[in-house]
Amino acid sequence: MKKIISIFFISLSFFIFTGAQPKKQVKKIVIDEQQPINGPLFKAADTILLKGEINGDVFLAGGDILVDATINGDLIVVGGKVDIRGHIKDDLRVGGGQIDVNALVDDDVTIAGGQVTLDEDAKITNTLFVVGGLIEVNGQADNLIWLGGGQVRFNGQAKKDLTIEAENVDVFSKANVAGNFTINSVEDPVVSDQAIVSGELIKNKKIQSAAKKVNLKQPTLTKKFTGFMVVKKLAGLFFDILVGLLLIALLPKLTQELTKTAINKSSQALGWGFLKLLVVPIIGVFFMISLIGIPLAALIFMLYWFSLYFAKLVISLAIGTKIFNDNNFKKPYQSFVLGVIIVSVLKVIPVIGWLAYAILIILGLGTIALKEKTALKNFRRK
Repeated sequence: MKKIISIFFISLSFFIFTGAQPKKQVKKIVIDEQQPINGPLFKAADTILLKGEINGDVFLAGGDILVDATINGDLIVVGGKVDIRGHIKDDLRVGGGQIDVNALVDDDVTIAGGQVTLDEDAKITNTLFVVGGLIEVNGQADNLIWLGGGQVRFNGQAKKDLTIEAENVDVFSKANVAGNFTINSVEDPVVSDQAIVSGELIKNKKIQSAAKKVNLKQPTLTKKFTGFMVVKKLAGLFFDILVGLLLIALLPKLTQELTKTAINKSSQALGWGFLKLLVVPIIGVFFMISLIGIPLAALIFMLYWFSLYFAKLVISLAIGTKIFNDNNFKKPYQSFVLGVIIVSVLKVIPVIGWLAYAILIILGLGTIALKEKTALKNFRRK
């Protein structure tokens, strides 16, 4: 647990807190050293090509990322198109649009993406956890495998139990599951007769398809529910983007100040964020208990909720600004859109993603608290 926390503090410092500020945006980074490089290694650019050997953890963010290296530590990547090869000697964590893994990984793998492919030569020594729209697994994992998405195609090897949660599941002839194989799907899964399952094969129908029995043209309740959730999440993301862009347009000076505070005063912001997260609800409960203070308690909780929401927007702009190295705020709109997408992807990743998301929200909350503190000081002087 300590290792996970330390990894994410380091990765968050890469995206937001690091003090080195390049003068112009980095378009492409190529690292192909003959001698091993001592990490941790932090890189952000439109295009990244990493080869060679790195002793330590590696953190990458960009549009098009190719890793073909030996990494003696963790590899954490956020990108549009991500291609992972080589040998990762600790954990692999990836979030992106199109992800291709063809590497040897000595520990856990967690992936969240639109299209995820594990090639035939991919080998995961420990657990594999994947969330995506389209997932294709042709490689091998020596421990538990959990795959969840819209469509899953499995033609690989699971040395222990395998669980698939999806709308459509296809299991091909080369599939080999040494443990139990559980399929929870909306549509009936297609399992090849040549696929090998040493344990128990369990097929469960997700929710119900009673609507089909009534009217074949009517979509199932499951599809309605799934479609509703997707539309809801997309609508929420669109609303966040709209609100954020309006704030940047209407309050450019304030948004710049908040972004600079999040980047340059991150330690203070985290402290104030934790304080505000814990103290404000206690104050609200205190006024609520007093009965006559119920209206004031309602106002406190309402402002508290708004602070939590705007904390996400503030930290999204800070993340995007840091990745684009946009010190002069020439691309605030692009920075914000990229940042809010990254924050949304983090929420999809189980456990560690939510841990990172919580830390980011606390940081944003603390950034707002520092601004409120400064504004109160200026008011008292006047």
